[in-house]
Amino acid sequence: MQALSLLSGAILLGANLIYIVSIVRGKTQPTRGSWITWASLDIALIAGMWSKHSLNGQVIAGAVTSCIIAVMSLHWGKPGWSILRICGKEIPIE
Repeated sequence: MQALSLLSGAILLGANLIYIVSIVRGKTQPTRGSWITWASLDIALIAGMWSKHSLNGQVIAGAVTSCIIAVMSLHWGKPGWSILRICGKEIPIE
């Protein structure tokens, strides 16, 4: 099972590296809000799995690449949410 975990982590890492290259080349714009949310959830998942000594390759690869993409989205990404929308205070303009 450990070999399959490492294999799935390598496949996920490879797929996300293709996405990262696409961001750097300007073909893709990640949405900041979405990737920051994914990275936060992945960090929480890693913490929970680490506390139970049950980390696996796929989860680690997903968390690392989500964090990388979240940081990249601050520079190359498009805005996803405003601070007011996150706080629930934004008033829609019609």
